[in-house]
Amino acid sequence: MPALNDSNVVLPIGRISLGAGGVTPNHGIGNVHTFSLLSCWSPEQRPVEIQDMTLVDYFRNLPSSLDEYGESRTVLAAIDQFEDLFTAYPGRSADRVEFMDQLSTVMQEWPTLHVLVTLRDEFYADFLAYEDKLPRLELARERLLPLSAYGAVQAITGPLGGTERFLAPGLVESFVADLSSQRFSDGLGDSVTISTDRVDPIRLQTACSTYWTSLNSDLHQIEAGHLPALSEPREELLAWYRAAVARVAGRLDLSAHLLLAWVSATFLAHDGRARCALEGPAATRGMAHHVPAALERENVLVAHHRLGSRWYGLAHALLAEPVRVALPGGCGDHPQTWRHLAAAEDAWSQGAAAAARYQCTIGLKAATEPMAVIDLHALLGLMADVDSDLPTARSHYAEALNVAKSTQDTARTVNLALAMGRLERKAKQAASAIAWHQQAVDLGPSDPRAFRELGASCYEAGDRREALEAYNASLVLDARSFEALEATTGLLIDLGCDREAVEQAARALSVAPDPVAAARIKELRLVAQRRISQGN
Repeated sequence: MPALNDSNVVLPIGRISLGAGGVTPNHGIGNVHTFSLLSCWSPEQRPVEIQDMTLVDYFRNLPSSLDEYGESRTVLAAIDQFEDLFTAYPGRSADRVEFMDQLSTVMQEWPTLHVLVTLRDEFYADFLAYEDKLPRLELARERLLPLSAYGAVQAITGPLGGTERFLAPGLVESFVADLSSQRFSDGLGDSVTISTDRVDPIRLQTACSTYWTSLNSDLHQIEAGHLPALSEPREELLAWYRAAVARVAGRLDLSAHLLLAWVSATFLAHDGRARCALEGPAATRGMAHHVPAALERENVLVAHHRLGSRWYGLAHALLAEPVRVALPGGCGDHPQTWRHLAAAEDAWSQGAAAAARYQCTIGLKAATEPMAVIDLHALLGLMADVDSDLPTARSHYAEALNVAKSTQDTARTVNLALAMGRLERKAKQAASAIAWHQQAVDLGPSDPRAFRELGASCYEAGDRREALEAYNASLVLDARSFEALEATTGLLIDLGCDREAVEQAARALSVAPDPVAAARIKELRLVAQRRISQGN
C-alpha cells in the first residue's frame, strides 16, 4: 500500500469481524460481516447509520473520483484476515452467504473496484467453496510463503545499514541456516531436526529483536559468540513477548507481572482467542491510556479506528499463545470490576448497543470501586456521543468526572476533561471546549494529547496562532505525532508561512500512518509549493 500512487482511491484496510470475545449479535444489525467491514471503511459513522447498510449502499454513496484525464479512478479495497468469515459468529452462518452475494454484486456493478483478500492457508479450501459467487474469472492468487534464504538475509542486513554495527563474514548465512531448521517428531516420538529453504518471518523478527537488545552498546562487529543458541520458535516468541512487556513496565514504573496479567485478561477471551479492547474516554479496560500506547510502540498491540473510537488488539495472531502462558501462575482473568465493562465493549463492537447499555447499567449497580464507576459512566457517555445524543453524553461524562475528581484520580480526570472538550467542540461550543482543554493542559502538562485537543479547539474558534502554539507545544512532548504535524502544516499555510509548511509536510510524510494520510499531506505540500512558486 505505501507504494501506491495517487491515481487510486485506497480504502482503509477492512476486517469482517470486530474481534470481540466470542459475542454473536442476534439483533440490531443486518449482516454482521458487512457491518464489521463498513465500520472499518467508515470509522466516523455512527453504528446506527451502518447497521442495515449493504455494500451496494456504501459504494452508491461513495463520492466518484476522477483522475487528471477525467477517467474514474480505481478503487482498491483490502480485506485482511478473511478467514473470519468461517470462524467468527457461528450463530450467524447465513450472513456468510449473504455477504459473499453482496461482494459479488458490487464487483459486478463497479468494474473499477479491485478487492484484495488475505486469509490463512488452512482456510483456502473454505474460500474456494464461495468462488462461484465472485463474478470475475481473472481472479489472481498469490501464496505468501515464508521468507526465502535470500529474503531472510536482506531482512537481517538491511536494517543494519543505518547503524554502526555489522556482522562478521559468514555469520548471517549461518544464522539464516539455523533459523530455517525445524524440529519434528518421527513416528517413534524421537525429535528430528530438518533443514528447509524457508524462514518464518515472525521467528526471524523475534530472534533478531531479542539478540539486538542483548548486545553491548559499544559492540560494532557482531561475532557468532555474541549470539546465544536459538531456542524453539515458541520459546523465542514467548521470550520476546515477555521482554517487550518488561521494557514497557520498566519505563512506566509498573509491575511486569501486573502488566502481563492485564494483557492476558484484556486481549484474550476465555476460549483463548484474541479479542479487542476499547480506548475508553477515561481508561482502557482499567489501564491508563499511555500503557497500551507504549505496548503498541513495542509491536505487542496494534490500534485501529472503528465506530468512531480507537480499539486495541494483539499485533499478531500468533501472540495469543505466548500471552496465555506468559504468567507464571496461569492466565490472567478479569476481576469482577471489569467484567461488565468488557462485556459492554464486546456487545457494542458488534452493534448490540442495547445489550452494551444493559451491561453498563448492571455493572454500575454491582460496582464497588470508583474506577469501575468512572469507566462504566464514561463508556455510556461515549456511546451517546457517537450516537450524537449530546445531552446524555454530557450527563454521563459529568458523573464520571465528579467521581474522578473526588477520588483525586488525575489521569482519568484529564482524560474526561478531554472528552468533555471534544463534546463541546462537536456541539459548536468552541469557547467551552477551549476551557475544558485548557483545564486538561493544566492538570496534565506532560500529556501531548491535551495540547493537541487544545489546538483543535482553538482552530475551531478561529484563532489560528493560538492553535499553532498549542500544536507546537504538543510536538515538544511528542515530535512524531502525525496528527500534530498535519495540523501545523495546514495552519502554517493558513498563516502564509509556506516555506515552513513545506518543511513540516516533509516531517509529517516521514511518519504518515497510511497512504491515505500521506496523500493528504502531499496535497498540503503542493498547495504551499505552488504559492511559493507564484510568489517567486
